[in-house]
Amino acid sequence: MKIPKHWSYTASFTFKCPRKFKRTYIQGIRQVQGPSAIRGERIHQLAEWYLKGEITGGVPGALKKLEGEFKTLRRLDPVVEKFWGVDSDWHFVRGKGWCVMKMDAAVLPTWKVPVLDMIDLKTGREYDSHEEQGELYVAIGFARDSWIEEAGTEFWYADQGYVIRREYTRQEIKILVEKWKERGQQIMTTRKFPAVPSVEQCMWCHVRSDKGGDCDRWKEVLPSSQ
Repeated sequence: MKIPKHWSYTASFTFKCPRKFKRTYIQGIRQVQGPSAIRGERIHQLAEWYLKGEITGGVPGALKKLEGEFKTLRRLDPVVEKFWGVDSDWHFVRGKGWCVMKMDAAVLPTWKVPVLDMIDLKTGREYDSHEEQGELYVAIGFARDSWIEEAGTEFWYADQGYVIRREYTRQEIKILVEKWKERGQQIMTTRKFPAVPSVEQCMWCHVRSDKGGDCDRWKEVLPSSQ
């Protein structure tokens, strides 16, 4: 069995159904990108170009509902579209470590303002899982800048035009580090992969029997029309 060398928030989310995780990350049965995902990638590319100063003439139309936020962020000279990671002891690694993330943008801390702010752009609707995603990003950011006093996550919902911000104290971040270190160990050492059906996992699952896969457990939580 080929075990993945690293994990991410997406892998952690998928692991809520271990069978889906195995099919996706061990057997390599990946989901084909749909129109929404392709659109999301295009809008993320526009955001990256704008924040890097590679687009002139104002904020692109797809980002106009957050025009003020993008203008302010650009003036702060953020780090944009970088991979950050940690090893299994939660030491910072540039690039893909044992756990890896790719942030959309980050405003780095300074000695004068010891606060790390991390921004994630969303082109779909708000989900409860976004809060957990932000927790992992903050925990990885803390490995890079362990001297910070606090951190913030902001999820920017481009289609709806609003921002959700959450703030974490230094002590809260330390707790998150332990939480995600333990979660990662569970993901990377598991060798049994039972199906755990849920609406959350089965709704868009690409290994469902009615989507060309071999799993019938979705029938326990979803009507056949979904």
